[in-house]
Amino acid sequence: MMKKIFICALLLVSGISWAENPNLDYSTDTIEGIILYRYPVEKSIGLYRVSVNFAVPQSMIIEWNPFLKERGLQFGDTLYIPTGRPIVNETAKPAAEPTIEPVAKPAVKPSAELSVKPATEPVTSVSTIAPQETMTEPVNKRRNRLKKEATELVVPMDSIIVSDSITAPIDSTASFKLALLLPLQAESEQRNETMDRFLDFYEGCLIALKDRQDSTQRVDLFVYDTKKDTTEIVRLMQDELLSMNAIIGPAYPQQVALIDTFVKNHQIPTMIPFTNEVDSLENNPYLYLFNTTAQMDADTFLSYLEQRGELTNCVLVEAKEEDIHKDILYLRNQIKERALPHTETTLHEILVDSVFMNLMPEVENIVIFNSSKFTNVQILLPHLINGKADCRVSLFSQFGWQKERIVMPQVYTTIFATDSVPALAQYETTYSTYFGHQHASLLPRYDLLGYDITRQFLDRLIGNDPTPGLQSDIRFTQAGEGGFINTHITLIHK
Repeated sequence: MMKKIFICALLLVSGISWAENPNLDYSTDTIEGIILYRYPVEKSIGLYRVSVNFAVPQSMIIEWNPFLKERGLQFGDTLYIPTGRPIVNETAKPAAEPTIEPVAKPAVKPSAELSVKPATEPVTSVSTIAPQETMTEPVNKRRNRLKKEATELVVPMDSIIVSDSITAPIDSTASFKLALLLPLQAESEQRNETMDRFLDFYEGCLIALKDRQDSTQRVDLFVYDTKKDTTEIVRLMQDELLSMNAIIGPAYPQQVALIDTFVKNHQIPTMIPFTNEVDSLENNPYLYLFNTTAQMDADTFLSYLEQRGELTNCVLVEAKEEDIHKDILYLRNQIKERALPHTETTLHEILVDSVFMNLMPEVENIVIFNSSKFTNVQILLPHLINGKADCRVSLFSQFGWQKERIVMPQVYTTIFATDSVPALAQYETTYSTYFGHQHASLLPRYDLLGYDITRQFLDRLIGNDPTPGLQSDIRFTQAGEGGFINTHITLIHK
């Protein structure tokens, strides 16, 4: 709140007129005491023109719409723009946050009041500081959410765990100890979207455990705030983690590298949920990787091309080898080595709308750019569409690009489902009832990630048939004599 107040004061002293413009007939929202226009971006308009039309500095527009820093302004975006109008009722609560995509919510100030204990007691006794009237509503919700979630978690589980790669019964009177290692950064004075995603993951994990309450063994969940460095991981390996039956986490490659030998020596099954950068997978039978490798994704696409045969033609955008992303380079080299149908085009031919010269008639032409970043290819897509003539053209895409507006057929591989499943409706009801707030609409959703990983990891440990996922169906394959990696990859053609 203080940050937004400071920004308003800065605008006033800079001499910008804040008189209401009768020509600006847009819907408004009130967030943190500030009235904001909801402006749908029109064609052929840039950030400078938006700034001039609304008499608001570009820096202010970016402050309220942080996604602009990542990918710039695009037609069809909806922007928050301060109106400069005072609120009629100063005591009124801020209006509910809108859910229009792709607008990102303004950053919420501190959640330092939240305290997740890195202690030897389970999360059932996590403590939080009492509410304060001066805190903003979103922070209150976040803190109260953690308090409620922490104090209600005691759920049973079946009485079998993995011990030295052999399933063995455990004492049914003892609890199963599951450690969750997440960089919650609860003591940070400023929160961001990444921090909140890990909290969403934690919520999905809790729902997964509650769904197991008809089992016979109690599960104690120990939540540790591991932050971004390795200091806390080192401390935990010296004490608390020694008594755990299983671990989910940590998040970052340098933390995974540190805990690798520890879980092998102490025979603790460990699910790595956020990275596939694990060099020792083939030597450690206690590691489980959720993320597939880029090579596995490419091989899935290559199998599709081999099955289609002469019905497809890969159009490789020419570039120097050092300019091609390493994952795309592997794919391109395999297309050539396997003698799959392909042609090559240049950036110049795309920009002058003459890409049709390298397309094949009566087959599907799949254009493969040199980058896995959408920002690097988005400016070329209109030219690709304009220059394809009467040929059929698809884009070799990435799962992360699905939040963008791409008006052409796409082919991509993913470990995430794109269609709803019947059980998702029940999950949504449980989520809303239990937590009292809406989940974040992200691709992928981190709450569903936590739910699916927790359920299916526990299924694996106790020898149950895998539970169908709400967003991911995990199928583990052992890497040699070492750990296990998810191989359930789906090819989407839309």
